Amino acid sequence: MTRTPIRLLAGAALASSALVLSACANDTSDPQDTGPRTASQDASPSSSSTATPSSPTPTPTPTPASLLEQIEFSCSVDDEGGRLTFTTLEEAWEYSGAIDMCEASYGNGYVPYAIPKSDLSVLEWKAVQTSYPDDPDPDNAATLYGICATNTGYGLDDELLTASQAQEIAGVAVICPDHPHIDQIQSNGAAAEDLRKEEESLESDRESGRFVEPGNYLVGDEIPPGTWRVQGEKVTDCYWEISDANGEIIANNFVSTSAPFNVKIPSHASGFTVEGCSFRWISE
Repeated sequence: MTRTPIRLLAGAALASSALVLSACANDTSDPQDTGPRTASQDASPSSSSTATPSSPTPTPTPTPASLLEQIEFSCSVDDEGGRLTFTTLEEAWEYSGAIDMCEASYGNGYVPYAIPKSDLSVLEWKAVQTSYPDDPDPDNAATLYGICATNTGYGLDDELLTASQAQEIAGVAVICPDHPHIDQIQSNGAAAEDLRKEEESLESDRESGRFVEPGNYLVGDEIPPGTWRVQGEKVTDCYWEISDANGEIIANNFVSTSAPFNVKIPSHASGFTVEGCSFRWISE
């Protein structure tokens, strides 16, 4: 009886075990998955992923610097025709003499009509819009600063401003709130603003036939009947006349000098004549 050497049997057993272990190591199937495999299931996962590109950080828009950082002032001083140059408003305000008629220079040299809006701060643009609402031009910021550099004259005297000057001074108060005479500027601006509103109201009454200057007017057609008041604090050389449909005079008067007075135009009147004065309708 031939005997198989023990070492050969052991070697065979080891080889068989290695084959089993190798097969197990290469089996990547799910032990619970008994169904058929698809190509996508058999494909190995990708080792790389597509990165989402990051959006570039937007560059912030710089806030415009104040125009004051780019201008200086050439001003008439001491009422003698001389001129001085001030590099800041504070220098002008500290000057002990009278300063009037200041011109603001922009950049290098006098460039009064070349200021881009981008050079204005939010406050400066607001001032321009306040002073010139119908035509806000960045160039006008230099004009407002020129007024702001003064310490006498326009906007600072007791003389009442016109309606258009009222708006300009209102912008000066916005652009130069630290002016040493800001109270006077605001007071003059408020008084002139009242005048501007009155002029607007007067123009509205003129268009509606409730304000008349020297001329002849048809009652009920061009102007309404009612109570009319002569305009002005002192009336001189004023003639008025009320007539009927036949041209007959109902009432009239010539006033050489008088305080303001009223005239009543009845509803049956046909004409109203005014010479040397003006009247405004105040009531029916």
